[in-house]
Amino acid sequence: MASEQTHYRVFLGFYLGLRGDHHGIYVETDVNTNPVEPSQQNRGQLFHSRGSLQTGMHLEVKPVICPLFSVSGKAVQQLGWVSRDNFRERIEEVCRGVPQPKKQFQLNKRLFPDEPLRHCQHWASDAVEALFHAGVLEPLGPSDNGEVVYREDI
Repeated sequence: MASEQTHYRVFLGFYLGLRGDHHGIYVETDVNTNPVEPSQQNRGQLFHSRGSLQTGMHLEVKPVICPLFSVSGKAVQQLGWVSRDNFRERIEEVCRGVPQPKKQFQLNKRLFPDEPLRHCQHWASDAVEALFHAGVLEPLGPSDNGEVVYREDI
């Protein structure tokens, strides 16, 4: 069974976007249970698809504060757990194997009209599935909450 001593919590992070929410995989690596100032808030790594339908997208991995404390963050949903042992390398390896949304428009013309549009939400969903399939992402336990948790000020 996963615990905070041996594993990190993995979330789907929801961020405000121009045309719908931006989704990314947030791994919470540093938990502060009583933050007094912004520099002490929960932190982790974000794995997400960055770019646009005009340019194509690529994987970006970066340190971030928890989406619930971020200016553009909207909500989180715990997906499962990942082992603390080399978590970043394993997650990044699997995420790099998930195809990124390609360039799909040239100005206002669709380049592939017979294919459905793919956004960051699609990539995040595919990446989560791949992480479970690879055994990197472990499922929630019976006492874990898999519900979406929204920021209080939105």
